[in-house]
Amino acid sequence: MWQWLLSWRQTSGAARPISSISQLEVLLSFGVAAATFESRLSHIGWIWHLKALNAQAAGARAAIIVDTRDSSSKPFGGTLQADTPAVSIPVVGCSLSSFSKLLTGVCLSSFSHGPLDVTFRVKVDSSLDQVSTSDIIVDYPAMNFTASPIPNSTIVIGSHLDSVPQGPGINDNGSGSSMNLALATLLADNAVATSVTFRFAWWGGEEEGLLGSDRYAHVLNSSHHVDAVLFNLNFDMVASPNYAMMVYNGSDPSAPAGSDRIADLFVSKLKRRNLPYSFTEFDGRSDYGPFLDLGIPAGGLFTGAEEIKTVEDRDKFGGLANAAYDPCYHQFCCVRSAWHPRSCDDFGNINLEALEQSLMVTADIIDYFSVADVVSWLRP
Repeated sequence: MWQWLLSWRQTSGAARPISSISQLEVLLSFGVAAATFESRLSHIGWIWHLKALNAQAAGARAAIIVDTRDSSSKPFGGTLQADTPAVSIPVVGCSLSSFSKLLTGVCLSSFSHGPLDVTFRVKVDSSLDQVSTSDIIVDYPAMNFTASPIPNSTIVIGSHLDSVPQGPGINDNGSGSSMNLALATLLADNAVATSVTFRFAWWGGEEEGLLGSDRYAHVLNSSHHVDAVLFNLNFDMVASPNYAMMVYNGSDPSAPAGSDRIADLFVSKLKRRNLPYSFTEFDGRSDYGPFLDLGIPAGGLFTGAEEIKTVEDRDKFGGLANAAYDPCYHQFCCVRSAWHPRSCDDFGNINLEALEQSLMVTADIIDYFSVADVVSWLRP
């Protein structure tokens, strides 16, 4: 998905920034539109609020975000999370089919009548409701350890419990949430001895802007307990149907110290099981983001969302190249066949092999942390 808003490129000249969407001029050459929209925004997936803020900063009076990955006319939406500065312009989503019809009409009118001054009017009919959401937090305390428990040493293992309105969210993020539940149950059922506290968190409101994890981080900071958290492990979408087993790339220079060691440990456990792996951006896009903002190291696994799988990843993990890791990501519905329409992110959208690999490797990680001197390991 790309943002097609902030400039209009002419074949006869350089791109001209526009100050509002009412200033788009259509030019024709040999009866064909000789102009294309050029993005001045980063391709950052579905993080609508950043795109809207960039459009607003450029002086746009409204933003139209077009889903160019899908030629159908299916509804298309995103999230404008709370941010500073706030988004004050109207922002709407538009399918490629609908936007193409709009541009076609403009081009045909220009062809018949010559260059036109085109005005786009955006009307947003919306309501603002205040609702409550909750986090579920369970501690597995340091216990049954031969040495003394390490004081103020908590590892937060998180996954978000909500889904987007478009579907039940079985991969996004029933996969991560169920895996966390399985891990917590294994610890409790086997009374595993550990020198640190494992805090399992199921975050609410992630799809609305990381609300649950952000609130937790805020309370952590305001109560001066940031130092009690050693690091955060995040599991969001760990069973994508066209998966790649990706480790959060904690070696990013901007990442809090220790994030690189967490990434290295995941890699070592994957190698020990002879499982292929790759790395994914450490961009704060999921619930580990608020922890990074507090300088708390983080890491975890991710099996892919709307990004397109490369040939290299196909050769490494199997599946289909040039297709999304999860073609159902934030989609209203899809069709298995002409006779069997289905909600998209349901049980048919789970890759059990990916889920099993994610669970086994993370169990290895927890087993390691239960007996290791985690503080010395994290901060050598």
